Amino acid sequence: MDDTCVLCTRCFQATDHSGHDTSFSVNSGTGGCCDCGDPEAWKIPLRCRHHSNLDELEEAGLDPIISSAGAPFVSGYNNNECPSSVRRSIELTIAVVLEFILETFATSPVNLNPQFDENSIMEDARNASFAMGDDEPQTKFAVVLWNDEVHSFQDVIDQCIEALRCSMAEAKRIAETVDASGRDVLRVSTSIPELIDIATTMTNVSLSVSIRAA
Repeated sequence: MDDTCVLCTRCFQATDHSGHDTSFSVNSGTGGCCDCGDPEAWKIPLRCRHHSNLDELEEAGLDPIISSAGAPFVSGYNNNECPSSVRRSIELTIAVVLEFILETFATSPVNLNPQFDENSIMEDARNASFAMGDDEPQTKFAVVLWNDEVHSFQDVIDQCIEALRCSMAEAKRIAETVDASGRDVLRVSTSIPELIDIATTMTNVSLSVSIRAA
């Protein structure tokens, strides 16, 4: 093992450390994880009584803390299989993550700085709604500025002031948001022509923008 391998208090107390040199530290936040289940982290198996295979613990003459008699708050734990409640939780988590990924792909622009056309924007919005199973007609749209890693802060600030007629402070906030998050919504409106005017002004200096359903 190396100096970066650690055990949480729970797993440390559930393993035998006779003859080991140990040190302890307190971490008030995140930044690490317990290496209990990583076989490459340890020279010999730890046989944690919380997490080791039941057969391994029985062979070593150790009693599991989570035994085959049942685990508190985890119904159905009567063998080495994953409990149904845990499987269901994993399935729901994966479903939510996949839904987020699909929604992001469905609503993200394929091409930045296209020829802005009201009919094309409406068609893209309908296609995105269809992909998400949403039959409601889109009434609000947004013009989005994307980070291109090319233009300077001052380029963005100057063009935002011209396109949006906004203050220096607001233009600076937009530039900082785009730099930190990769994009920012410049304006939301029911008027696509208004958004096209803003987008056209931004693209005059080759900034990357798109118009999409809000």
